[in-house]
Amino acid sequence: EAVAKSVALAACRVAAAQRRAGLVLAFGAADELAEVRCPGAEGATAADFDRLLDFLERGFGGGASRGYQGDPLHREAGRRDARFRAGGTDVVGPLRRAIAAIEGRDGAADSELADADILLVSDGELLDPPADAATLEALDRLRRNRELRVQGLLVSRSRLDDPVSDVFV
Repeated sequence: EAVAKSVALAACRVAAAQRRAGLVLAFGAADELAEVRCPGAEGATAADFDRLLDFLERGFGGGASRGYQGDPLHREAGRRDARFRAGGTDVVGPLRRAIAAIEGRDGAADSELADADILLVSDGELLDPPADAATLEALDRLRRNRELRVQGLLVSRSRLDDPVSDVFV
C-alpha cells in the first residue's frame, strides 16, 4: 500500500509540474473507493497539497470510503461485484469512476480530465479477467476515440496476461 500511495503522490507531482489536472482514486475491496483531486491545475495552494497528503495517509475500514455507483456500468456488473464480497482488490469500481470522470458523466466539471490517461496501481491480487465486459468495452472505446492509455503497476506480483492495461510493470 505504501508503494501504491507513493506512486500516486509522484503522479500528482508530475501533473503539477505539467499544470495538468488529476484525480486520485484509492480503492480496496468492493465499495471501498475514495477520491481526491491532484493539486496540479493552476491555482493550487499549500492547503490543496495538505489535503492530498491527508488523503494518502488514510486507509480503509474507518468509514472514510464511499462506493461509486453513479454510472450504468455499475448496474451491469452486479454479479461480478459479488465475487469481491469475500475480500480482494476491486479494480472495477475505480475503473468505472475513472471512465465516468474522463467522459464527464458524473456531473462534475471533469472536462479537464477528458484527455487523461489511467494509471492503475494495486498491491493486491486481481481477478482474471480483472474487469467485466462492459468496463473493458468502455476502456476500448476511450482508447479508440480519445487515445486513452491505461498503465498498470501491480506491486508484489508479476502479471503479464492482463487484458486491461496497455503496459503492466
